Amino acid sequence: MNSSYGSDGNISMVDSKVIVNQEITYMLLIAGDPKQNYKQGLSTVIKDKEFYDQNFYKFFPKPKSVVTQENKSQLENLDNEGQRKLKIKELQIQDEKKPLEVAYEHCCSTLTALASKNYRLRQEFDKKDPIVVKLKGISLKMNPQIIKDVYENNIKNGTIVKGKNTSLRQHQERNSDDEVFSKMSRINTTKNGITGVHTKMIVLENQCCCPYIDGITADNLRTHRSKSQAQIFDELLK
Repeated sequence: MNSSYGSDGNISMVDSKVIVNQEITYMLLIAGDPKQNYKQGLSTVIKDKEFYDQNFYKFFPKPKSVVTQENKSQLENLDNEGQRKLKIKELQIQDEKKPLEVAYEHCCSTLTALASKNYRLRQEFDKKDPIVVKLKGISLKMNPQIIKDVYENNIKNGTIVKGKNTSLRQHQERNSDDEVFSKMSRINTTKNGITGVHTKMIVLENQCCCPYIDGITADNLRTHRSKSQAQIFDELLK
């Protein structure tokens, strides 16, 4: 389970929307306090701090210090310092893979999301990668034209931007002696890169994205501001 939050100052507090929903991934966009910086974490949306502190590590990854302390006796049996470091890393990975695990994907100040896996965000605290662009199906290295203005123009004017992709295909051929050999070809394709059209999920009127369920269309789904998305799905599936 991946979680990310951000606020551009125009999103109401504690406003959350599903921006990615797959079989193994459930990504939430959680708006924090626009007056605070990225160090706020989830402090502005936690209603019961005591409950949160008691149950935090049941879902979020444990820091290295906690993992080391909990497995102190096991680590003391290892004489080599290198082995201890490898064991700690192994234990951290095991903890990250626990059921219903929650982790921060990004912590940003602004986010423009056109569809699932199609967004642009700014994370000022990351000096190495302050700008993150996610666009599934398109190589960003081959399409430098996909910048901030492209996302904004699509939202405001519906502007569609084309993108280029390169793929390698292997196929078999026969020579004059009827011998079979393999040949690799490079195929360049041009496709729609930014469209603003989402065909992977059902999009409701409040822009929440719902997975496809056999026999259920957008006409069968209604939005309830007083109910969570999980509660709505539970009612539909009963």
